[in-house]
Amino acid sequence: MTLLQVIPLKSTKNIPLQESLAKWIDTSHPHYSSFQCKEDLKRLHSLHSDLVSSISTSDSGHPFALSTHGLEDLVEYHACLVECERREFPTCGRYAQVNGSVDARLEFWWKDAFVSNDGHDENSLTVASKSHFHYERACVLWNIAALYTYRASQQDWSTKEGRTVVHLSYLLAARIFHHIRTVLLKETSHASLTSDLSPGSLSMCQSICLSQGQLCAYEALKIRLGQDPLSIPTHALLSKVAAGVAQHYDDALTFSQDSLVKDQLSNTSKKYGKHCKSVSMLFWARAEYLISRVACLKSQFGIEIARLRKVESMCREGLDFVGGGSGSMTLYGPLSLGNVGTSLQTLLKTVLQRKNVVSKENDSIYHETVPDTDELENIVGQNVVVMKKDEENELPIEFMPETLERPFFASLPRL
Repeated sequence: MTLLQVIPLKSTKNIPLQESLAKWIDTSHPHYSSFQCKEDLKRLHSLHSDLVSSISTSDSGHPFALSTHGLEDLVEYHACLVECERREFPTCGRYAQVNGSVDARLEFWWKDAFVSNDGHDENSLTVASKSHFHYERACVLWNIAALYTYRASQQDWSTKEGRTVVHLSYLLAARIFHHIRTVLLKETSHASLTSDLSPGSLSMCQSICLSQGQLCAYEALKIRLGQDPLSIPTHALLSKVAAGVAQHYDDALTFSQDSLVKDQLSNTSKKYGKHCKSVSMLFWARAEYLISRVACLKSQFGIEIARLRKVESMCREGLDFVGGGSGSMTLYGPLSLGNVGTSLQTLLKTVLQRKNVVSKENDSIYHETVPDTDELENIVGQNVVVMKKDEENELPIEFMPETLERPFFASLPRL
């Protein structure tokens, strides 16, 4: 067990998509007939059926989906859905009772991603809440993001190439969760969605992706520090990046305790909350230790001792909190990342050894005043994994119809 969380997948089931869309077009679309787009509807139905076969919520669901081209199918299916929206197919559930989608029995179906933890499914949702393309796209995008989190966890974090894939994967996944929350489901009533699609849950997943992307940057800086272990600037920067990891996990912890998440996803709230808090505690301790090294390299031994005392207290508090581990949560990632409990124990051992040495030297040689720990300057994290403003509400062009090898609705006139 290491440190990384992989966002779970949402599974779907076979639905009469081609039949329902054909009925909706013939009864409600102002410009097209189902005969005009028969082959396109068949293609859309086929892609959905492929997802039923490739997307599973079992422990082996992520690697199976990737091995059966599930990610490619999801991206193609999403692009086709976008083209449907551009052709005036129903996008929002607000008007489902009057736009013909309910009468056509157009009903998309997806399980709550956290169903294995909390036992929810979609049987309680109304047809109206599931009869629009924004909902379908949101669920498809969720799975794309989930697969990117798994892909990142399987990379070689020790190489620059591997870390580049990790960084881009987590940033894209975070961008997707942000888009689902702020664009696709912005006007959809939270009460009409499964709990995984609530704002709190989506924000939690987004923060987890940013946390793990920042953790990748921390690992890259560790390699640089190994090449120049006496570098004060690298120690200081690594401390800030470690604090940035902790701050992202603090955000994820806060969202995991959202009232709706706690109420409807109680097991998920507890497991994710405990993991996020434990990793946050580890990285706050690491940040503090790294800044103590800066004090040491600057020969500020009184400050170093105070910092080490603070790290010792943080490690002991973290170990008390972690206890027997992170529950039954399955974690991923290279073994080199370690796990929270062992990492805290190792750091505590290092701190006690250094504190013993420098305290004796200060008593006999330096005679520097050791400040109280509450007088120390707080460490401010440096966030190196940031979504660009112009990308926050837009999806990558790779997810759009323009990149389809076979155009969708190519035979239909533009509206």
